[in-house]
Amino acid sequence: MTFVKNPSELLETKRQPYNAHFNMHRHPRLTPAIYQISINGPYDSTGPGDTPSRRRILGNDLVSPGDEDQRAERILEIGTLGGYTTTVRAITRSGSIVAGESTLAGEMQVHAFVWTRRRGMIDLGTLGGRYSYTGAISDSGTVVGWSGLATGNLEHAFVWTEADGLLDLSPHNSESTHATAINRHGVVTGVRYVATADPRVSVSQACVWTSIGRTLDIGTLGGPFSWPFGIGNDGRVVGMSQIANGSTHAFVWSRTNGLVDLSR
Repeated sequence: MTFVKNPSELLETKRQPYNAHFNMHRHPRLTPAIYQISINGPYDSTGPGDTPSRRRILGNDLVSPGDEDQRAERILEIGTLGGYTTTVRAITRSGSIVAGESTLAGEMQVHAFVWTRRRGMIDLGTLGGRYSYTGAISDSGTVVGWSGLATGNLEHAFVWTEADGLLDLSPHNSESTHATAINRHGVVTGVRYVATADPRVSVSQACVWTSIGRTLDIGTLGGPFSWPFGIGNDGRVVGMSQIANGSTHAFVWSRTNGLVDLSR
């Protein structure tokens, strides 16, 4: 989110939705995606500036421009791991723990982190490579994501807890895997990257980790790829998948009913 004090027409045209094909690992979207939100002043509590979305972002009790300025000033800077950039990816329901990734000094490495007001930023490290990224955090503070390995070009999904540290969810897997969501019971969903006829290309297929090293494949709706967006406390996974004709459909998956196309 960006608060723009002096908006310009040129600046705003660069913040419209666009096709996010730049990195299919982190943004597996085939349709326009919101990249950044800008809130332009001045705030008018009784005019066009008083919109439901604006009140929801800044709070629902704004009365004057001064109230908005004070609310924006209460945004807390959490720092970095030594570099210049910090990205927050997830937050617990209570708002007391946030997770994301930050660059280290020299800007050559990126590490996942968790942050609390009491302890500050905690570097989660990597699985041997130069980078790790956060996928999600549970309300208990368990973080899942993925990391580069010490050798080769593989990336493996990880789970981090304060008690056990960073653990590889796919220690014996020769494919890259990413963890993207976790539920209250510690069940993790994500993707594994499956090889294709072209050795330079792999496609993502959704899966669920029941424990370290044990996965259940969710599969696809007939196309080459699927991607999960979330997992409920009952174990149901929602996401999207290509179908045989190349279109993309929403799905829900459960152990009982398997993969169900929600777009039919």
